[in-house]
Amino acid sequence: MIKKSVSIFSLSLLVGSCAVFVTKTTSQKEQAAIKAGSAATHIDASSVMTAFEGTADLKIRYIDMFAAMRESQEGQQVSKELDAKRKEYAQKIEQEEKRLQQAMTEYRSKSSMLSESARSKEEQQLAKMKREYEGVVKNSEEELKLIMQQKTEQLGRKVDKAVTEVAKKDGLDAVVDKVSGRVIYTSQKSDCTTKITQAMNTTYETVVAQGDKKSEAVSVASNKK
Repeated sequence: MIKKSVSIFSLSLLVGSCAVFVTKTTSQKEQAAIKAGSAATHIDASSVMTAFEGTADLKIRYIDMFAAMRESQEGQQVSKELDAKRKEYAQKIEQEEKRLQQAMTEYRSKSSMLSESARSKEEQQLAKMKREYEGVVKNSEEELKLIMQQKTEQLGRKVDKAVTEVAKKDGLDAVVDKVSGRVIYTSQKSDCTTKITQAMNTTYETVVAQGDKKSEAVSVASNKK
């Protein structure tokens, strides 16, 4: 059981448990998973683009956020840093595993010759080593995830900043992330909040007016009775 747990974790460390932007390639299965996750929390990019298309005077562009983070020079540097950190954790886990396996082998070779009390003491020591090993695996995984999250968020903010700079320079009205559907940038020109508010107010006033007329009609009918 110990051997299996370390193999699974080491594999996740060595073959790319890092965020999508730091991997050199993204498989179709991974892309599908990303899109599926995005669909659960974001408006689909095509829906956003379709909504904008009705306004011919707006300049709309899209960006592949993950590709920008992965292919930028800083993203590639972050990838190297995370690869190094991942290998560091994997090496540490492998050393702890070897230490534990050696202790278990030594115990098995001499257990039949030990007294009951000595055997109990040895087993307690092995149990302690196993807990320590599992703690190293857990802490390594949590630390790597935290580093990945921090690096991803930092690079994501820089992409957002670059999008804003390019959009203003090129006179764009909106930039949409085609993977998540998130609208990263919008110009004042594309803002229709005032019109929407006015439309809501008109609808509300109509409903109120109709309600007043209905109440008045009921009141008149009651008086006639």
